[in-house]
Amino acid sequence: MAETVPAVVLAGGRKPEEVARALGLPHKALTPVAGKPAVRWVVEALQKAELVGPVVVATEQEEIARAVPEGVAVAKPTGGSMLDTVLAGFAAFPQAERVVLCTSDLPLLTPAAVDDFTRRALDSRAEFCYSIVRGDRLQPNSTGEKRTLIPLRDGPCSGGNIFCISRRFLQEGGPWVNAAFAGRKSPLKLASLLGFSLIWGLLWKRLSLPQIVDKAQGKLGMPLMVVDSEYPEVCFDIDKLAHVAVAEAALGGSDQR
Repeated sequence: MAETVPAVVLAGGRKPEEVARALGLPHKALTPVAGKPAVRWVVEALQKAELVGPVVVATEQEEIARAVPEGVAVAKPTGGSMLDTVLAGFAAFPQAERVVLCTSDLPLLTPAAVDDFTRRALDSRAEFCYSIVRGDRLQPNSTGEKRTLIPLRDGPCSGGNIFCISRRFLQEGGPWVNAAFAGRKSPLKLASLLGFSLIWGLLWKRLSLPQIVDKAQGKLGMPLMVVDSEYPEVCFDIDKLAHVAVAEAALGGSDQR
């Protein structure tokens, strides 16, 4: 039987983002997409993945807790930071050495995308795995519009919203989680975490993915990995109303997964 890993859906935060404000919702996890809140699509994709075990939703909001499928546990963070949300989810699995983390606004996420990422992350035994998608895979017909791209020497890419994190990484690199997550959509902010030389290299498109990983491993003192995913849905988060319309069209108004 294949190794499985528990999963945590990250639905923390107390301030509604752009799409939530536009729809009058307390959190974008509740954004209705093809008849379901976004968080429910995410949970169901994780539940159907072969390499994912139990799923927990980490949130302090009762509206989100009521929106998840019956039988799915909810972990309540003690604070409002991303690290607080991750810690709450991890606490639900005291025996787990690793968990898969996923944001709550990926309505197009599929079990195949989850399994591909999880398999590669577990095989690597890295303490932290981050997903990216190459720019040439992010066509308008699959994502609706151009996403934020990181300009690398080996080709631009977009950061994904599915991760695999170890207990060791959380214990030793926890504060880095907050900074990295806050800057995940800004290439310059991510580079700034690793030093001026990376900012310079990024601006001049002189950096490659292996160089960034090597720099991060040296700074954190533990093995890390970037999973180059072929599934654009891992980075299709719904930040704008236009993204909701694209997701609705892709899903065709019904669960097709």
